[in-house]
Amino acid sequence: MKTLRRLSYVALAIAFLQIVFGAIVRITGSGWGCGEHWPKCAGYWFPPLDRPDLIVELSHRYLALFVTVAAAALAYAAWRRRDEAGVGGRGGVLGPAAGALGVVVATALLGAVTIKLRLNPFVIVTHLALAMALLATIVVAAVRAGGFGAPRAVPLSSDAVALAAAAKSWRVARVAVILAFVVLVFGALTANLGAAGACLGFPTCRVYRSDNSALVHLQLTHRVLAFLFAFHVLGAAMMIRKRATAAVVKRA
Repeated sequence: MKTLRRLSYVALAIAFLQIVFGAIVRITGSGWGCGEHWPKCAGYWFPPLDRPDLIVELSHRYLALFVTVAAAALAYAAWRRRDEAGVGGRGGVLGPAAGALGVVVATALLGAVTIKLRLNPFVIVTHLALAMALLATIVVAAVRAGGFGAPRAVPLSSDAVALAAAAKSWRVARVAVILAFVVLVFGALTANLGAAGACLGFPTCRVYRSDNSALVHLQLTHRVLAFLFAFHVLGAAMMIRKRATAAVVKRA
């Protein structure tokens, strides 16, 4: 399990770095840094590094290659150990490891589609959603491999009260993950469809800057979802701290 845990940590770190570079690509407007070429960049496998936007976009692509290799290594290692306890079968590492490899391939292919469709905003949002799904899948693999203190995240006792508390904490955490993902998608839509500046003021929208009511509604929906997520996380933290839950769960 130690090997799988280390591989999942490596894959997670590279995937996180790739997402950060994806954000840099978006913020700096470097998505067109390699032109219409994919997988080549500006017509070259190793283009001259003479433009900042090209360097940023090319770095993002290289990181995509590295995370693909890391995910493939994790999936292969899990497949080789599929007969070991906790690796194959339901609840094992192999499932999310193989899923991560599938998601990373889909994300890379969608990156190519993003270029071919000239940075279509809806494709960009889908690309980001897949990247975040990849991150989550690798986290699941790491947890199942014993990472992030998973062996200590068990009910403090086997009585009905402790088991019920653990089950409720799990349900609350799942809702938080779903809300976080929805907020992220709506945030990406807000940014890529030009709704970020549709209205001014916080937390309310006091001044409308767009004649397009759909953009204003998108901005407000994103805010409402963000508030719901924040309140849910706050309530979950307060609830979990009061229950008989493992210390590692309370810290998380």
